Amino acid sequence: MYRNSTQVVASGDAISFNTENYDTDAIWAIGNPTMLICKTSGKYIIQGGVNFQNNLNNDQRIVIRLNGTTEIFRSITRDDTMSLIPSAMQAQTVWDMQVNDFVELLVYTSAVTLTTQAGLEKTWFGMTRQADSGPVGPTGGTGATGPQGGNTVIPTVTVAGTNIDWSLGETYEKTLAGNVVLTFSNVVQKPITFAIINTGAFTVTWPGTVKWPGGFIPIQTVGATKKDVYTFIEIGTNIYGVVQQDMQ
Repeated sequence: MYRNSTQVVASGDAISFNTENYDTDAIWAIGNPTMLICKTSGKYIIQGGVNFQNNLNNDQRIVIRLNGTTEIFRSITRDDTMSLIPSAMQAQTVWDMQVNDFVELLVYTSAVTLTTQAGLEKTWFGMTRQADSGPVGPTGGTGATGPQGGNTVIPTVTVAGTNIDWSLGETYEKTLAGNVVLTFSNVVQKPITFAIINTGAFTVTWPGTVKWPGGFIPIQTVGATKKDVYTFIEIGTNIYGVVQQDMQ
């Protein structure tokens, strides 16, 4: 979901989305424009981004809120007291969702109001189911319920080279030993999560086809054992990426 027009928000307001771009489970409806409502229980990647117009002398952060009460993600507060450029913020978490659970994307700021930017790559929100609950086993001859199935555990793929093959799994990890230029292959329409661990001041160059919130390409966090976690998803012919940096 995204906004195709600007929105003026006060601190604590939820973003009200007005355009649907990809929805296979009817999780969003114009009657509840701030909410993504779970229709199929499971583990979800929940992610969003908000770009603000030029703002001076204010701090901002964004929050993913569950069921109107519980914060399940809070971004680092951005201090724009000395900034003249638009600011971009990203949110991402993984959460076990039950049917009718809902999430919203909220803005908090020290300003009286902020104005969001409009467009799919500017102010957006979505969630993607990663795993379902296991099925209930067959009933035994004596009437006892069979064992409950479990989720299939897919191991994390260690990337030794520079190519990320989407067909190999859902989670990937790479430790940097130098500057690296990464490529994608066998891209399919499912999200992947990629953790990069720095061992110094090494840099990462991503494929130029990846679209980032606000068009700002992230810079890998530098320092020994510094970890950034990226999520990518293909929608149509585009690949979209978000990052949570300096995960500790």
